Amino acid sequence: MSAQTLTIGALAVAQAHEDWRDQMISLGIETYWQYEMTSQIDTDTAVTVANALNDIRVRDCLMWHMVRYSCPDLVTPILDHAIPLLPGKPGAQAALVAAVAFALQDMENECAFAIAYAVNYDRDNRMIQLAGLTFAQGGASLLKKAMQDMMADLTYDEVRIPFK
Repeated sequence: MSAQTLTIGALAVAQAHEDWRDQMISLGIETYWQYEMTSQIDTDTAVTVANALNDIRVRDCLMWHMVRYSCPDLVTPILDHAIPLLPGKPGAQAALVAAVAFALQDMENECAFAIAYAVNYDRDNRMIQLAGLTFAQGGASLLKKAMQDMMADLTYDEVRIPFK
């Protein structure tokens, strides 16, 4: 197998991964709007989206939408259905997003619980550590402000493809 064949294969895999990311971000947003219209959510879809939050760019893009468009409940119905079905480390990123969503809604106790869950199952994750420290220093209101300040300076493209 030639180096050129390997390079083409690697590029195809990378493009497939980017396409999957776009699909998961769109699915998260579509699931939210479906829930807004019907008050119903498909559990399999919720678990798929919540599990996709383990991809940092999917997670950050959905958080960017939550913060920038002031729709903190974007992921709340999805996560309400999915976190119990994603125990342990797979649910830690979903719990982090839930913590941010709760902070944006000034829901102190729920935010604390979500951060505790995330830290308990993935204490080595730097974003989870940052959210936990921010919450410890100033509660949900400081976490809310920190997320708003951070996302205000970023474009969607910077969040979506941060290493260009």
